[in-house]
Amino acid sequence: MKLAACIAVLLSLLLIACGGDETAATAPDEVVSLEDLVDASDVIVSAVVLSTTERPAESVRYEHEVEVDGLLDGSLRTRTITVLQSDIEPEFRRGQRYVLFLKKLDGFDEYETVHGAQGRFVITNGEVFSVSVAVPNSGTKDMGIRAEPLQQFIQRLHEGR
Repeated sequence: MKLAACIAVLLSLLLIACGGDETAATAPDEVVSLEDLVDASDVIVSAVVLSTTERPAESVRYEHEVEVDGLLDGSLRTRTITVLQSDIEPEFRRGQRYVLFLKKLDGFDEYETVHGAQGRFVITNGEVFSVSVAVPNSGTKDMGIRAEPLQQFIQRLHEGR
């Protein structure tokens, strides 16, 4: 387990050295709060992953085309957006619906989830679940959100603004 945590930290440092946004893509030192996610986001959406493209030559990232089916906070010019992901985060799944806390990348029409995988929540049957992330020296953690009704989760987001 220590080896996996060390590899995650090294990959994070490499990503930062190559110009990655440390807020969006690094392995977290701790689990952040929902309020922290809301405060760090430019836009919050519910969306379905349409496709994934590997971009191995560009900072070990994947490019996901997602269709926004709910704008929960902020503004967008289009319903279909591109979300970038580092390879140290758990993968997005094609066809899966998520709540995404997003930060717009400067000069591009692309986004990254804030605080890596912590800025992504799975929606299944109208209920929200947090994504587990590897935390160095602490193992796997998440925000502990399990089967929270989507409308209740959205209400909590607006209370955090």
